[in-house]
Amino acid sequence: MNILMENMDLADAPEQWLQKTGKVVCIVEASGTRQLVGKLGKVPTTNGVINPVVFRLSPTDSRMPDVSIRANEVPADLLPLLDSKKYLKEQLFLVDIMEWPETHSLPYGRIVKPIGVVGDVDTYTASILVENCIDETVLPAAVLEQIVKPFTNEMRNAAKDAGRQDFRGDCVFTIDPPDAKDLDDAVSCHALGNGIYSVGVHIADVSFYIAEGTPIDLYARQRGTSVYLVNKVVPMLPPKMIESVCSLDPGVERRTVSALFTITENGEVLDHFLTRGLIRSCAKLSYETAQRIIDDPYQVPTVALSASPCEADAIRQTILFLFEITQSLRRQRFERGGLRIDQPEFRFDLDGNGLPVAMVERDRFASCQLIEELALLTNMATAGIIREHFPEIALLRRHPSPMQSGLLNLQKFCHMNNLDMWIDTSKSIQMSMSNIVALEPRLDPILSYLCAKPMKLAEYVCTGQEIDTWHYALNVEEYTHMTSPIRRYPDIVVHRLLLAALGYTARPQISPDEMQAIADQCNARKISAGRCQEASLNLFLGLFIQRSGPMLEDGVVVAVYPHSLSVEILVPRLGFVERVFCQRAEFVTNVCHRSAGRSEPGSVGPRSYLELNWAKKQLKGVLKLGVMTRVPVVLSVGNKDARKLKACCRVCCIEKCSVR
Repeated sequence: MNILMENMDLADAPEQWLQKTGKVVCIVEASGTRQLVGKLGKVPTTNGVINPVVFRLSPTDSRMPDVSIRANEVPADLLPLLDSKKYLKEQLFLVDIMEWPETHSLPYGRIVKPIGVVGDVDTYTASILVENCIDETVLPAAVLEQIVKPFTNEMRNAAKDAGRQDFRGDCVFTIDPPDAKDLDDAVSCHALGNGIYSVGVHIADVSFYIAEGTPIDLYARQRGTSVYLVNKVVPMLPPKMIESVCSLDPGVERRTVSALFTITENGEVLDHFLTRGLIRSCAKLSYETAQRIIDDPYQVPTVALSASPCEADAIRQTILFLFEITQSLRRQRFERGGLRIDQPEFRFDLDGNGLPVAMVERDRFASCQLIEELALLTNMATAGIIREHFPEIALLRRHPSPMQSGLLNLQKFCHMNNLDMWIDTSKSIQMSMSNIVALEPRLDPILSYLCAKPMKLAEYVCTGQEIDTWHYALNVEEYTHMTSPIRRYPDIVVHRLLLAALGYTARPQISPDEMQAIADQCNARKISAGRCQEASLNLFLGLFIQRSGPMLEDGVVVAVYPHSLSVEILVPRLGFVERVFCQRAEFVTNVCHRSAGRSEPGSVGPRSYLELNWAKKQLKGVLKLGVMTRVPVVLSVGNKDARKLKACCRVCCIEKCSVR
């Protein structure tokens, strides 16, 4: 390889040959959180000398440094309480990092406030939000009243809006999770004859109420997205505004941005146009209700709104029309090269104290696919319009190509199991996965995990700043987000561009640099929201295990790390992955790596495995852990501190496992 590299330009070298390195040159802009949550400890005096630092914060986030607190940075009303060791032991505190001098090993900070008692779910939820820079500050009531009241009073005049099409007489309804409160989208459909249908996708016209540069606009932009945790939601927009004028609730008039598609029953789109609209939803359906209609086409739905039998039957017929059309759209999407990687999803049922009492797998209804396909269709149509009219400032959603080294690992994994996996394109990956799962259904969660691992995150980009706007998973050149403006700020921006392109509003006065800054902000907020959601799920998984006891699950090794003598174990039923350091496993006396050939970090090579020797007589023997080795694992609570609750995998022998 060295001989080859001497005559090869690094730019032409395969990705798997290169180890990217870099160094910090300077700090251009401070980013990330400047607030930490943790426990306080007193700093003792040394040889009678009073230390200016009186407290030290140990953050709950182990990635962050301790913080020194000087006496003048402690609120006066807290000083008496901080003399109590019990109080210090029981409380978590919020601290601002003030400075970090080059001559000091730790930063200096100031105590903002105590945020709650150690072990309390709300305390740890607040900690998760702080660590991910999620702002829970609400708009002052007076400001919110000024925003909402004028629109609430004049809603009855919405039909007089210039160019707004009236859909109030149509059968329009929403399909959402049963506990959804922010209803962004509604659907409609009626037959035109000869197997042709008019399909409507009606999206809340949020931008009508949020003028660019106003306080509510800046508030929404700073948040970027709603954050969904197990036990709470931090909405992007004020709840009062959502309920009063935005959410497409049944029985009330709402302004929309509507997309109308002329489609054949085989999913061929003959024509489409977008317009501002006015609807009155006749029902709020859950995915489960819609699925019952799909499963039993002759069932007349029971809806929350007191609808007449005619309306209820129209809902039934509309769902059946839409299901047939969207299944055709879905087939065509995958035939064109679309890629979909499904992971198991769970929800927790909570008791009156907000603690988990049950862990339930989320159902995957075909009715979810109905809404998904209509949203994709609308987003792609919108992307084409805004890019055509505003090629320099269009806000699109880009999905970069995956990391080649990860795809090669996926291919190697399949080949060692005598399975064909082609990784040239998203289409070849999807087809390979479908073929493999058809033969070996048990490999579905394993393949999904290995396929998701090399995938890069999708991101918002401004077309004036980014030439490559290809969406890898959808296999399309132009895609954007516009169907969830109540919970995503980019959708509001896209609505403004779309409405300007349609002639409803003036061209947005924004430069490509400013649009890219919005894209960057929204990307960062989306990543933070995802981390919050993951941390919340891990917290409640740990709480559930703490209350119900360790869980015995089937696991499978998906990677071997010889240098650290560790393996990565996937629990297929939960989609949970944990790195297990085998030397720390219970009853293990010795671990060694065996390989007949060269092994790379995270190797999925067939000849790389770890050999474990067990200590106790009843567990005597050798366990070999290589990729695709199936082992029982115990998910247990690794720490009594509730914030650090995380399910830990512990390799065990199935015959002697104490958990049944």
